[in-house]
Amino acid sequence: MVQKNRLFQWLVWAAQGVLVGFGAILPGVSGGALLAAFGLYKPILDLISSPIKGIKKYFWMFCFFGIGGLIGFVGLSGLVNVLLEANEALVKCVFIGFMLGTVPELWSDAGKSIDTKAFSRHRTSDWLAMGIGFAGMLAILLLLNGSAAVQMLPGLPAWIFCGICWGLSFVIPGLSASTLLLFFGLYGPMLDGISRLDMGVCIPLGIGMLAILLLLPRLVKAAFARWDAPLSHGILGIVLATTAMIFPGLPADALGWILYVVCIICGCGVSYVLGKVCARLRENAEEK
Repeated sequence: MVQKNRLFQWLVWAAQGVLVGFGAILPGVSGGALLAAFGLYKPILDLISSPIKGIKKYFWMFCFFGIGGLIGFVGLSGLVNVLLEANEALVKCVFIGFMLGTVPELWSDAGKSIDTKAFSRHRTSDWLAMGIGFAGMLAILLLLNGSAAVQMLPGLPAWIFCGICWGLSFVIPGLSASTLLLFFGLYGPMLDGISRLDMGVCIPLGIGMLAILLLLPRLVKAAFARWDAPLSHGILGIVLATTAMIFPGLPADALGWILYVVCIICGCGVSYVLGKVCARLRENAEEK
């Protein structure tokens, strides 16, 4: 029974990795927001900021989530173009559902660090932090969407810059690397290079990402150690703002609305079930 639970947990981590890696490639979707939505943001932060302790504590999670992430980010990068060309709106609706399905768990987790009764866990200051996170991220995304694109020429500096953007998007929930790279005209060329496993693209990309992941997580972890509740509520606001901003244009007919709703409900159901399964498996492990 224990072995079966462990195997199932590994499969869940791998599935979440695929969703995070694949979702991070989509324009407007943040890898960090998806990590936060699946309850993996803090464990990944611990792992990166304290590798020795993190590996001992999260070794299997890192392995299976990492494998899933590579499959989603690299292996499915070519599929992104196909799906976006086929129907970008429905793909985004599915990811909206993924993120909405995790809101109840995020809301519960945000209040756990406050040593009060359940009904008063979410204080006025925490509501304010969530509002600031929502409004701040919404303003940034609206600014990016409303600005004229700035073109950068593909090349070594550009690919390192792409890696830096990806690293930031995983450390800072709500920040979408894809949106930034579309803004700079690098999204298409970078995606093409990844799908062809072009080392001239993949290696500089990895260098830029690794540099950010080595530098920033310790600072972010220290901030959480001091202001866990407001930061957790702020991240929830950021996730909600990101979810709102990736909503596609209004459909033209009733069938379009039906498809939107079905895709959102399906995505919501999948992420909600994954979250509940992970929580139950963690509880079983703690009991044993």
